[in-house]
Amino acid sequence: MNREDSGVGEGSLPDAMHWLLLVIILATGLTLRFWHIGECGLSMWDEYSYVRSARWLSTLGREGRPHAPDVAPPLYPIWVAVCFLLAGYHDWVAICASAVASFLTLPAVYILGARSYGTSAALVATAFLAANPYNIIFARQAITDATFQLLLVVAMLALLALIRTGEHRWLWCGGIALGLCEATKYHGFFAWCAVVPEALGALGRGVVGARALAERLLLPAAVGFAVFLPWIVVVAHEWGIGRLLQHYVGYSSLMGDANGGPLRLWAYLSLWCGPWLLVAAGVGLLGAVRQLREGDGLLLAWLILFAVGSFFYVAYPRLILPLTSCLALAAGRTVLLAVKGRARGWIVTALCAVALGTGLRGSVRHLGPYGSGYRAAGAYLASQLESGAMVATLTQPVLWHYVGHQVPDLMEPEIEHRLRAGERLIFAVDLAAFRQANLLLLRRNADAFELLRTFRNPVSETDILTTLGLNDFREYKRNPRDPRWDLVGTIQVFQVTRPWEIAEGEGACPASNTRGFRPQS
Repeated sequence: MNREDSGVGEGSLPDAMHWLLLVIILATGLTLRFWHIGECGLSMWDEYSYVRSARWLSTLGREGRPHAPDVAPPLYPIWVAVCFLLAGYHDWVAICASAVASFLTLPAVYILGARSYGTSAALVATAFLAANPYNIIFARQAITDATFQLLLVVAMLALLALIRTGEHRWLWCGGIALGLCEATKYHGFFAWCAVVPEALGALGRGVVGARALAERLLLPAAVGFAVFLPWIVVVAHEWGIGRLLQHYVGYSSLMGDANGGPLRLWAYLSLWCGPWLLVAAGVGLLGAVRQLREGDGLLLAWLILFAVGSFFYVAYPRLILPLTSCLALAAGRTVLLAVKGRARGWIVTALCAVALGTGLRGSVRHLGPYGSGYRAAGAYLASQLESGAMVATLTQPVLWHYVGHQVPDLMEPEIEHRLRAGERLIFAVDLAAFRQANLLLLRRNADAFELLRTFRNPVSETDILTTLGLNDFREYKRNPRDPRWDLVGTIQVFQVTRPWEIAEGEGACPASNTRGFRPQS
């Protein structure tokens, strides 16, 4: 570890003060990630999918359903299944799987920063990450992204150590971490790509020879591929690699989707990272471009990989999460621009205070707990089913998790027949109302149903943005109390009162950037 700032006179902080700050930073990060986590539930489709897969694994196929290759590789559901076996089948256990990974990312980033830029920079980087709203959002959801970020940082840390030392322990650590990273997200190979510039820099400085460098790059890649290979074989046999690739190309800007690009990436970061982190990271990145010292190659490659990747599937808000660790390290790097000695110590302390203070203020609104509306609405619909009512949904499938079993979609043939006939039917609506086909259907038949119940349903801002689209999300943020956004934060249950008009082929479709139908109040 680069402890160039160990003394008071030559460095920045006395050891006691340094470790005290680190303890405060970690305690803050721990508190935010686990605050009332026992009250958290599921609130989006992917969470339902992963928990259902984990349930299938933890019960050896008796309950739940197998993991679908198009959702993600299987490591995260396996991890959640292990948590279920250890602590029981509860929502909060699935959420804890992400919270634990998000918290462990803090010491991982500290070690990576210390090895690259010294402990003062590492301290600032960890402070920015500990209370970062972007990280708090995904630490409290049962999806892959917090776990992926941890594995990405660990893989890069181990691969860098291998390149610099050539020790065999780092070969196995780096290769296995790389394979686990790839087994969590299909773009896990970014971890290997990010360390290549550092490897070439070591070659240019004469630190390592060409043959040794090739071994240090290719051998862990082979180990990582071996870890990931069983899943590739399963996908090729059950689904087909070509079909999987076609699936992800369909989400990319290659298909003309306006979802991606660096401007969209910047919009996400500016929404959930805050100006202090972005300004500090910008200064650190400018310093990296000008100086190109050891560690800077990784930082710049990390940023470029996700900027380029934002044209493709990683344009979605949650898939940009690992970039926050990169920005935190860049922000920590700014302390290298300050003079050494006591002045740097004050700067480090001030930056840590700013990082924690601004992060806390931005993170409080993301503490949820999410999922409470789905839990309450699910219990209500289950009681209606028990009384003999016909129930359908126009919601994310996560509601099925709380009803206890799958519920028909509003546009399934049997339900459609009942709607056309005006038969008594109860149906629930959530954010899915803002999808284009659902919006048209509900508007056309607005006088053919009446409100029964409304459940408050807080969900994460990233889920809201994904459903509404960036433009409508900005309008929602400017005036969230506008009645047209009522279904952003509620689940409404309606009863059919007269026959519906349903166009031929009308039904649910992927989310689009449309304004919502105004719910009844």
